[in-house]
Amino acid sequence: MPRPIKETKILKVEVNTSSSRIVGHAHLLKDFYRGRLTDFLNLKDVQFIPITEAEIYRRDTGGLVAEVKCIVLNKDFVESILPLSEE
Repeated sequence: MPRPIKETKILKVEVNTSSSRIVGHAHLLKDFYRGRLTDFLNLKDVQFIPITEAEIYRRDTGGLVAEVKCIVLNKDFVESILPLSEE
């Protein structure tokens, strides 16, 4: 039996990893998101962040690598994340 789809909070973000800068819409489960992005990132039960409408840039040159509809980012690779706006 399929699990029901959970309600999410959509937040436009800029995420930096060691090699990339990703700009897109993070989908955070409302059950866990209480208004502060840091609280969501510190949850042990959630390991991945789905990001839609993602633009991926190289950190060294700033060049656009790809534009993808969805990327699922492992929180272990996040060096910094900046909320840009709420949807």
